[in-house]
Amino acid sequence: MLTNGREEVIKSCVSLLELNAQVFCHSSKNITKTECCYTDFCNNITLRLPVGKPAIAHRDLKSKNILVKRNETCAIADLGLAVKHDSVLNTIDIPQNPRVGTKRYMAPEILDDVMNMNIFESFKRADIYSLGLVYWEIARRCSVGGITEEYQLPYYDVVPSDPSIEDMRRVVCEQKFRPNIPNQWQSCEVIHRDFSRGAKLGKNWL
Repeated sequence: MLTNGREEVIKSCVSLLELNAQVFCHSSKNITKTECCYTDFCNNITLRLPVGKPAIAHRDLKSKNILVKRNETCAIADLGLAVKHDSVLNTIDIPQNPRVGTKRYMAPEILDDVMNMNIFESFKRADIYSLGLVYWEIARRCSVGGITEEYQLPYYDVVPSDPSIEDMRRVVCEQKFRPNIPNQWQSCEVIHRDFSRGAKLGKNWL
């Protein structure tokens, strides 16, 4: 028999939908609604834990790992690759997991194998890069100036559907390619502000 606490967890999980399914099926004509999604996601990412508690870097942020509850708040799932940082002892706990993050969302320094694994800041920055790609996915489904882009994964136009690390390294590191930013986004205050907010998250994240 399930305890009440476990029942509540299961009910909560049942009500969640993957973010990429949401943005694929529905374009958002209400930019304020999308802003709430951005904001809630930011709040999850920048959650400041009590003093003495370890900070966490996800290491596999992507739209598939972000869930949207029925009340339209966001939750971050799949912490199997997450690393913990104890700021008091200045130690990083990296799980012994042979699985790597999703190649399409890997930061340039990971693809180029130059990331300093001994500094927690490195993991934070890699997560922020992945976060920017998720923002891009969401923004494409917003109606801006009457234009709504079709849903696509980041780098859909330059790599295969299941890219290898070498595919991504060539495009991201060698060619310095980044997802296209449509002109109409420049005039959208919400999108512009939230992309800027994402770029600043690394400074505020524990």
